[in-house]
Amino acid sequence: MAPRRTGRLTNGGGYRIVPPRAWIAFGLAVLLMSGPGAMAQTTSGGSESHAAIAAQIEKRVDVDALLAQCPADLSDRMSDRFDVLKSECAESPSSCLAQCLDGDSSDACFGLARWFQLGEGEDDRPHETLFARACTLHRASGCTNRAAGMLNFHGDAALLHPDGEETVGDCVARTFRETCEAGDSWGCTMYGYQLYSGENVPKDLGQAKSVLTEACLIWRDSESSDTASRLLERIKRQSRSP
Repeated sequence: MAPRRTGRLTNGGGYRIVPPRAWIAFGLAVLLMSGPGAMAQTTSGGSESHAAIAAQIEKRVDVDALLAQCPADLSDRMSDRFDVLKSECAESPSSCLAQCLDGDSSDACFGLARWFQLGEGEDDRPHETLFARACTLHRASGCTNRAAGMLNFHGDAALLHPDGEETVGDCVARTFRETCEAGDSWGCTMYGYQLYSGENVPKDLGQAKSVLTEACLIWRDSESSDTASRLLERIKRQSRSP
């Protein structure tokens, strides 16, 4: 595991958003939000529309090829960096896109993905593409977000590879495991939930407890640790039941 981060983040230390937009877990609808101070609240993008920026993404990126890959295969050295997201993505999306695609800034990719998520429209391709791009730039939370997107929007057991050796569910579980190992708190929470529920992996409450505890230690006082704590409480209650 990567070194643990145990300090509480302040407004000056924006972290990362965590997917999906709505995650149904243990009977609770959990909205997974950004870390404190992650982005400015405005989502207008000035005169630049979401549609215009999405068109630029489709023009410059081979979206289908990128989204066809398992996030776990997009990076061989994921990082759990706590970088401040680019607040200018809300004011100048095209500048943020240039930093993402030309400047190899995972912050810009991630911030722009959040701008799309907060905006109007039902097209998931732009933010899923940007999370995947952040993942290729070794941002573990980008890989976590892309995997959760696959779980939400592309999780109907479609085969990822022509040889049929790995399903979307297999890929998602593998990605959450690897982002957790890289020190991503939400990666641990998502993987812990899968171990708890038996979704995409064999059910293992012992391992789930270990992984969820790690989620709480990596990023205290956060949405991810709160969710992990709730799951741990449920596991404890179940273990006491006759």
